[in-house]
Amino acid sequence: MTSKKFAHLNWNDLRVFHAFANTDSVNSASRHLGVDNSTVSRRLLALEKSIDTMLIRRTRNGYKLTGDGIQLKSLVQEMTDGVENIQQWLKEKQTTLSGSVSISCCDISLPRLSLLIRHFQAKYPSVKFTIHATARLANMGANGVDLAIRATNHPDDSLVGICLEHFSFALAAPSSATHQDLLPWVGLNDGQQTLPSERWQGLEKLRCHSTLSTDSYLNVAQLIANGNGIGLIPEFIVRGDPLLQRFPTQSPLPEWQLWLLFQPQLRKSPVMRTFCDFLKVNWQVTHSTLNEELSPSPAC
Repeated sequence: MTSKKFAHLNWNDLRVFHAFANTDSVNSASRHLGVDNSTVSRRLLALEKSIDTMLIRRTRNGYKLTGDGIQLKSLVQEMTDGVENIQQWLKEKQTTLSGSVSISCCDISLPRLSLLIRHFQAKYPSVKFTIHATARLANMGANGVDLAIRATNHPDDSLVGICLEHFSFALAAPSSATHQDLLPWVGLNDGQQTLPSERWQGLEKLRCHSTLSTDSYLNVAQLIANGNGIGLIPEFIVRGDPLLQRFPTQSPLPEWQLWLLFQPQLRKSPVMRTFCDFLKVNWQVTHSTLNEELSPSPAC
């Protein structure tokens, strides 16, 4: 077999072979392709002749692929998958999302949310975002925000909810502190005493002789990192800050969840649907992985 013969390989014949190889039936292949049986048979014979290889064994019980036919089936399947991937890539490349998204989020979700929005806008620069960082549950709907990210173990069942993350709290201390240090307790203001961290009554909290309070977990973390005391904050904040360390506790620590919430009708919006799916897939991806995925390729 010469390379000259390969130059005349008909890709349409391979498409016919692929349809036949998936069913071992001329009738099924012809129905799938929308042509008559004789066309399928003729194209299969033409393919065998063009590559000088028997691909199909014709028996009284029907058709069977030869060993070469089985190998070619696998190769053509890879080609088909590649074409489908290219088509999907072109479709995504040609799709231009535009619109506005307003989000109400709790403070502990803001660092990760802002990072993901940056990467989302790198792909869809025509989408505009408005962020309301607040501990209060914002109004949702026509006169409110589109999406809300809330820390709760009991999301509103009238909304569509996507659980972004399960997390536990940690007893955080300055990285330079020791267990013997009698540091003040850093917590949240009186208006937030129903939150899990404030209801916790571990021995480490009870032995603190003075307290310091602020209005958000990020501020609690900053005060602890500055050496003002110890306190309960989400474990992922401690893990990501070299100025903080985790102290062991004798009492079990509370757990919480982060939920993405929105009205059911917003799934009809391409912008909302695409962004919500993006958050669901990428929320727990580490910062370094996200940066590697979207960083520019080195120059050749």
